[in-house]
Amino acid sequence: MNRKKKLFHVCMLVVCVILCMNHIVFAISGSDLTKEFNGQTTINTNEGEKLVQDVVDVVLSVVRIVAIGIAVIMITLLGMKYMAAAPSEKANIKNQLIAFTIGAVVVIGTTSILTMIKNAVDKITEI
Repeated sequence: MNRKKKLFHVCMLVVCVILCMNHIVFAISGSDLTKEFNGQTTINTNEGEKLVQDVVDVVLSVVRIVAIGIAVIMITLLGMKYMAAAPSEKANIKNQLIAFTIGAVVVIGTTSILTMIKNAVDKITEI
């Protein structure tokens, strides 16, 4: 199989995967975030804490999902670029891929660690 056919097949595979994953949505409406506010300037402490916890959950989830999405897209693009590159360019692309992979692992790991810390603090405050 020639290089153009391989590249076309990889692109089609990526498009199929993206189309299969389009039903995954992590969203929250504005009314969910503001339902605790009823026009008063004072909020019950428990309600305020719950609202902050919900916002932190949403922010961590969004950061993790965006990081994973960008990582998948960039690794796919760098992989296709690597397949189509001349032998002299492959070392440069490999260095970019290694640096990007380390960055993706750091970002995704950080959000996971922050989520674990948040869950531990939530369990401690429930007691």
